Amino acid sequence: MPLGDFVGLLMLLLQGKITISLNMETWNLLFYRLKKKNIAGKPAFFEKMQFDWDGPYPKSPELSHYLNCLSMFGVLVTTSPRFQEYKLDEKHTPILKKKYEALDETAKLFLDHAVKIAMEEFTKRAK
Repeated sequence: MPLGDFVGLLMLLLQGKITISLNMETWNLLFYRLKKKNIAGKPAFFEKMQFDWDGPYPKSPELSHYLNCLSMFGVLVTTSPRFQEYKLDEKHTPILKKKYEALDETAKLFLDHAVKIAMEEFTKRAK
């Protein structure tokens, strides 16, 4: 599973459970934590994912670029006037649901684990 599919599926599973923001610190810390976890089903892109520690938190240029592209191309739409909350555009949701249904159980279990960690990170940063 490539980075793009993983991010989309993660957002699909998070929608309705938490407020999704594009706070880069939160996303980068989440993916850094996931990269360090040794859990079955982890997508191969995590092995190649690089993080810079030049600032207060680890940053993956690839992840940050991808998240910015999602909002620029309308895959993510804001639900707040200050651009603090986002959701998947309605026309992309059925596509992601089909991708999720096609995954094997190991990949689904890893995504479930990623959802739990994401909820921790987003809740922590929302305070």
